[in-house]
Amino acid sequence: MAEKINKNKVLATMVRGFFNGYSAGIIDCQITDAYEKRKPQVVKKVMLEHYEQISVAFHDVLFYPIAHVNYSEEEITRRVQENFKEGMTMIDLVKMACKTDEMHQAMIAEYKRNFEWLLQGSMPSVENHDKEYIRGNEDMDIDKAIKLSVRVVMTAYAEGVKSSGKETANFHQPSILRLVLDAMTVLLNDVAPEDELADNSEGLARLFLKACKKKEYFQLMTEAMDAEYERIA
Repeated sequence: MAEKINKNKVLATMVRGFFNGYSAGIIDCQITDAYEKRKPQVVKKVMLEHYEQISVAFHDVLFYPIAHVNYSEEEITRRVQENFKEGMTMIDLVKMACKTDEMHQAMIAEYKRNFEWLLQGSMPSVENHDKEYIRGNEDMDIDKAIKLSVRVVMTAYAEGVKSSGKETANFHQPSILRLVLDAMTVLLNDVAPEDELADNSEGLARLFLKACKKKEYFQLMTEAMDAEYERIA
């Protein structure tokens, strides 16, 4: 039997992953200096400049993964067909994807929390993230949670690249690795692994293995990344 994880923890990971990925995609297209990218004033500037685009991108990116947290593929198709009406927006579809009012309210709370942190120039620490997200009572398979979390950060990054307006922009591999590592850390841990990022590929692999906790989860993560590169390309 597959191991389980709380749905609200998955939701919180995905909302964090969106803001982390979207902002990184824009910043990578505008700034080349690694030190400059991390400055709080740069992050704040990006959020303010793209204020009106963020909500649209958020709902576009999150509908699919949130729906798959709560429903099977067949159920999603059926519910969209049964509930679709003229004038329905992505906001309405995401609310439907949340399934319950409790999850929808938790999503809104996470949206506000992450947005407020980025307006201050950073993301919350792993410890703060884990302490503050709203708990729920339903679980889901960890395998599925890993795949969906990877999908969110990589899709959000792609949306950020698109929002930057740079026609020749490409994915910045170090940013993708950092984003996926952060997602696996908050999804599968309560505190961040203590190891510092090594300067070689072997050290990086060890850090990912520690964040993923199990080789099987590490393998799932890498397979999900490969699938997302192929889907987004």
